[in-house]
Amino acid sequence: MANDRKLQVRFRNVVQVALYECELKGQISDGNWENSTPFNHWQDPCDAMAVVGKPGESLGPVGFRPRRNYGFGSTFLVECVGSRMLFYARAVQAFPELMKRLDDHWNWEEDRNTFTSIDLDKINAVPYSMKDLKADLNDMSRIWAGKPSKEEEKVAKAKVKAEVAAINKAFEDRQRAESYNHQSSRVAFLRQQLKDEEVKLNGLVQEMAEKDGVDSKPEIEWPVETTDETLSGICPDGTSTLDGDPDE
Repeated sequence: MANDRKLQVRFRNVVQVALYECELKGQISDGNWENSTPFNHWQDPCDAMAVVGKPGESLGPVGFRPRRNYGFGSTFLVECVGSRMLFYARAVQAFPELMKRLDDHWNWEEDRNTFTSIDLDKINAVPYSMKDLKADLNDMSRIWAGKPSKEEEKVAKAKVKAEVAAINKAFEDRQRAESYNHQSSRVAFLRQQLKDEEVKLNGLVQEMAEKDGVDSKPEIEWPVETTDETLSGICPDGTSTLDGDPDE
């Protein structure tokens, strides 16, 4: 099978690259997806070389468009070859130089007597579990399909939530500002009305005062309380007492 190095599949880490090159390519062409449609779905994926994506690069197929998606983390596949994939994942972490021998992985599998007992102990001691394997396989399926990882999706959802909250806050602030402006306008209108009424009232008082000063004179109706204050106001000589009845 020709290996066209112009075609790539960028994955997130070396474990995913090892899983793709050592196991999943074979499952796509001659294993789990051998009879899947369309018939030639396997050609580009098997010609492509898996690499670890560099910072800033988009992950997934490069140079070709996949003809179908694959559930790399399917329960059936993990039950069948999960232990073998787990060995690959641990081996490349224990011995990073194996990444240069991915094409020759059949010769460094666990049952090929490639590793000493000490090597196998080191491989088996790598803290990588079946749960980690399933997580990587499911992440590879998402990468293949052009979907973000669960972590990226979580971050994106949080970002959208924050943006929506900011928009809602801005809308509420605008409503409060408009309400305040409306109330301020209402208060200003009422104040102007009061000023207008005050002007009218002062005009009426002025008119009444002018009318009283021209057309009428103060009159005192008897009997009145004879206090010093009232008497001083009506007695020509300014005396403060009054003897006798005014009718006499």
